[in-house]
Amino acid sequence: MIVASLTACVPSTPPTASSPAAGPLGIVLMHGKKGPPRYLVETASVLEAHGYLVVTPEMCWSDRRQYDRLYPDCLTEIDAAVADLRQRGARSIVVAGHSLGGSAAIAYGATHGGVAGVIGFAAADAFFGPSSQLPDIARAQYLVDEGKGDSLADFDHIRPSGRTSMRTTAAHFLSFVAPPAEQRTPAYAAQLHVPLLLIAGRQDSATMQYEARTYDRAPNNALNRYVEVNADHGGTLKAGMNPTLEWLASLMRGS
Repeated sequence: MIVASLTACVPSTPPTASSPAAGPLGIVLMHGKKGPPRYLVETASVLEAHGYLVVTPEMCWSDRRQYDRLYPDCLTEIDAAVADLRQRGARSIVVAGHSLGGSAAIAYGATHGGVAGVIGFAAADAFFGPSSQLPDIARAQYLVDEGKGDSLADFDHIRPSGRTSMRTTAAHFLSFVAPPAEQRTPAYAAQLHVPLLLIAGRQDSATMQYEARTYDRAPNNALNRYVEVNADHGGTLKAGMNPTLEWLASLMRGS
């Protein structure tokens, strides 16, 4: 387990964090880009076996939905998952996710109150900056500028397992891959005011380097953890379960 030294500026009006309270802890666990929630069943089952309440919503970046909303609007869907957990008796909420879901968890934790902690497994946002993606970003921007931002089209996309495409509108595509730099994952991490756990796979080098930069931006917190595991992108979920359970127990104890 690797713990980094962190420094960052704190916004003047941070969202209100919730301290872990006595009673069940609820976890919103989000899938990665073009993945269905069902691949999280094993992870959710392990967490539930340890007494946590878990919900795995289908987010708007699934293969079925393919960016059917703007990215900021997608984040608002997490509110419903949080409300579901609270209705089931959760006293504290942790927002977690794999890959793009992990990035969304960080963004949500940075911009919403009432969260006790954030977990990212191989967390990475939709745009790493590969030059091969730039032509489609330019094409989407052209369509938006021409008043055709609501037109459906196929856009080239990058994911750790290889190239793929998204059939969505130009405006929706741009909201994921070309947001202002201050809205990308490391910048969101700098706005966190709750503990952060990042699980990085050593066989997932590009994402691991991105996660390290993200972690370095997070404000100092005694419960922050950055953990490297011997796994590829998808394998971080299983390989990172033991450190995740240890971190959750520490979060509940507050130490």
